Amino acid sequence: MCVIHYTEGDLAACISELPTPRITGLLSQYCPCLCWWALRSQWQAKWLTRQTNPGSPVRTRRRKGPRTWELPPITVYGYAPLSDDDRIGAYAQPRWTAHRVFGETRVYVIPKGMVEFEYWLKPELERNGAPANFTHQFELEFGLPYRFQLDLYAVSNQTGAAGPLQFDEQKVELRWALADWNKIPGNPAFYLEWNPRSNAPPHVEGKLLLGGSVASGSHWGSNLVFEHEAGGLQENSREWTAGISRTVRDAKLSLGLETKLALVDRKDSKGIRGNLEKQFGIGPSLQVRPLPPMHLDFAALIGANQQRSPSWDVRRAGLGILARIEPPRPAPAGRQTAMVRVDLQGCRPAAAAARMFHGEPPGLELPEEQDNP
Repeated sequence: MCVIHYTEGDLAACISELPTPRITGLLSQYCPCLCWWALRSQWQAKWLTRQTNPGSPVRTRRRKGPRTWELPPITVYGYAPLSDDDRIGAYAQPRWTAHRVFGETRVYVIPKGMVEFEYWLKPELERNGAPANFTHQFELEFGLPYRFQLDLYAVSNQTGAAGPLQFDEQKVELRWALADWNKIPGNPAFYLEWNPRSNAPPHVEGKLLLGGSVASGSHWGSNLVFEHEAGGLQENSREWTAGISRTVRDAKLSLGLETKLALVDRKDSKGIRGNLEKQFGIGPSLQVRPLPPMHLDFAALIGANQQRSPSWDVRRAGLGILARIEPPRPAPAGRQTAMVRVDLQGCRPAAAAARMFHGEPPGLELPEEQDNP
């Protein structure tokens, strides 16, 4: 086999022997051929080198690390629009879920390690002039590992302003969230409550808790409830509660609307279950935070019960007042922020801008391209 090898010097000598006026025309006509000859000559030179010296390596430029289109996305740290939207705790949940936002509707679980005390005052005002009923409820909440929450209640009921005040109920409540926040649509959590009473049969209650954010500062919650009286008339209550809330001033004031629908039935003296009694309530809610660890919640539901008449008539109005206090904790070094993953595809100017505006987060390293001789 015969190999014709053209070197760069041979090509330059050939071109120099051509008349000067014709060089421009020939280059424009034969430029593709010259490029092909140059590439072919380089390939033949490498081939001859490997044939004559098989052990000698060919010096080429090698890239260290992945190419720009192979780079993984980096994590950009930024501030949430509102402090209530900051992600906190082991479950990466927004801050607003660490406190009860609605009076009748519960959402998710509190963060692991959190302890909270709540006091409830629930007056029920009868429109027919009957004495009002007051319920005082004291609650301790414990955030447990693995997305569990334990609540302990002591409840006192009072009839009329001058009636006796005594603790005649206890409640034990356990919640469990299926996954970390935003891993499952609706952030479902299961709720189970056991309610022994001194002068009445105990009650057992189960709930499915749902909730989330529509937008920054706009929150929603919904519960599906089944409550059973374990004794007596064995009353069953099937309930649906829902609420929406909007932040008016960050970490200070929020307004909302709540509703509750219940279908209640019970057994008569003969042990036969009667017809469903429909109960409905709707009204505004308000949350005020005079201090960071303290919340005051007001929820007024105007009720309408359907008795024998097919029409709905307003029967009672309830007002719930919740005072909540957290134990003091040391202030964090910096406000916790939400993380946004941005695929920059190895774009170094964008990465430099992220460093300039947000600071370089710990552990962020960008692979560099280097030439290995």
